[in-house]
Amino acid sequence: MENNTLNEILEIVVFIKDHAVTKEEFDKEIKGINGEIKGINGEIKGIKSSMVTKAYLDDKLAKQTGDLIVLLRKEDTKLRTLIEILAERRVLTEQDKMRIFSMEPFPELFLR
Repeated sequence: MENNTLNEILEIVVFIKDHAVTKEEFDKEIKGINGEIKGINGEIKGIKSSMVTKAYLDDKLAKQTGDLIVLLRKEDTKLRTLIEILAERRVLTEQDKMRIFSMEPFPELFLR
C-alpha cells in the first residue's frame, strides 16, 4: 500500500512539473495583462474627458429654460397688446379681457 501511495504522489508531482507555468510564461502573461490594462485606462481617460457631467447638463438646462421664458414673455406681451386693442375697439368685453389675462402661463390676478 505504501508503494501505491508513493507512486500516486510521484505521478502527481510529475503532472505538476509538466503542466505548471514557468516564471517566464507567468511574467510574459502578466506583461500582456498590464499592457491591456494600460490600453483600457487610456480609453477610460478619453471617455471621461469627453463625457458630459450632471452639473454641465443642469447649467445648460437652466439656461435653456431661462431663454424659453424670455421668449414666452415676449409673446405674452404681444398677446396682451392685442387683447388691449381688441378691448379698446369693443370687440372684447372687460370680462373677456380678464378671462384671457388670467390664463396660463403668466396669469394676471384680478381682485374684486
